[in-house]
Amino acid sequence: MFVKIVNSPREYAWGSITAIPELMGLEPTGKPQAELWLGTHPGSPSAVVHEDGSEEPLARWLVESGNAEELPFLFKILAAAHPLSLQVHPSRKQARLGFTRETQLGIPLTAPNRNYKDQEHKPEIIIALSDTFDALCGFRSIARVRDDLLRVIQSAASPDLALLEKALLLLRDAPEASPEERERVAQEARQEFIVWLFSHSAEAEDFMRALEAALRGGESSLVEEYPNFKTFLHLREEYPEDPGAAVSLLLNRVTLTAGESLYLPAGNMHAYLHGLGVEVMASSDNVLRGGLTTKHVDTEELVNILDFSTLDTPRLTGEGEHPGVMRWVPDVSDFQVWGIETLKDRPARVQLPGSSAVGFVTRGEITINYSGGSVSLQRGESFAGIQSLSGAEEIEFEGDGQAFVATTGVVSGAE
Repeated sequence: MFVKIVNSPREYAWGSITAIPELMGLEPTGKPQAELWLGTHPGSPSAVVHEDGSEEPLARWLVESGNAEELPFLFKILAAAHPLSLQVHPSRKQARLGFTRETQLGIPLTAPNRNYKDQEHKPEIIIALSDTFDALCGFRSIARVRDDLLRVIQSAASPDLALLEKALLLLRDAPEASPEERERVAQEARQEFIVWLFSHSAEAEDFMRALEAALRGGESSLVEEYPNFKTFLHLREEYPEDPGAAVSLLLNRVTLTAGESLYLPAGNMHAYLHGLGVEVMASSDNVLRGGLTTKHVDTEELVNILDFSTLDTPRLTGEGEHPGVMRWVPDVSDFQVWGIETLKDRPARVQLPGSSAVGFVTRGEITINYSGGSVSLQRGESFAGIQSLSGAEEIEFEGDGQAFVATTGVVSGAE
């Protein structure tokens, strides 16, 4: 059974004024609309719309239909006009330990300095809807970071080059060592550099100002040729004096095109910079922030859960299931995501795993045919579905449009 569901966009300062309204075919309100949540998360639960126009909480409808009250995942439409905070999410084990510790310390769940709001992990996937979607994610090699800084030192006529050289001392490399030893040194260097930045010492703050001055006063080609420097300057404008701007130098700067995706598991530092996308995650509120925010930053706990390993851009390639069907399968059982493309003469058919699904129509019109009925949806409308626990039935999507669907997964992930 499939039904229409509704929710209201959430207004955050970093959101786009136009992206979500345009996607939903609505007039902009003039306020930034950052996210549309679909699911049962208590922070913004969806409602089922019945044929008579009445609404019912999605969680209650699921229970009445014989399914779990809460979905293990949260589906979002995310529209970033400004950078989000640098952040990292804990593993399930880290979340349980952190939640227990903070509860025993008597820190209220609503306290601004509370890191762990629940005992769950929060892996997530982002799939670009806009032509481009910009993000920072995962640590790039120390050698590349050092080469970038050396290029500035060699080209800049600045009296503060000693501060840039101080950064090079912290971001040490061991090119002659074994690969394992070189990686160990790199991880230690990243940790020391981040702790130094968040010490808010005069030296660390002077380093950021010196780098900005060198980039703005040096060769113009530097900023254009080195994406991380362009990002650093942009973040300095958006978040003056925030250490997160300098942390961005360590991270992969990636631009997705429509349909491309990133998967961000526990321990991966990341930030979305600009664009519209479908974001699906485990249903958790656990976020450790690493800058670019006015919210609480717990540097000690951030360092405890960060994975400081060198990481290439963590793209997750979709798998072509059938004509018009794409599937993204992360290494967790909380969720997987399906992309559905239908044409007038080519419906898409798929067996969705799990007992519950949530989705959103991003283009055109689609009718979902299932055993016992059908539901028709237009661009900007969302839906939820349930099916028998005894086995997945084949669902037919017909029309001329595009939709994304999240379901529970089938892969067991690391704790």
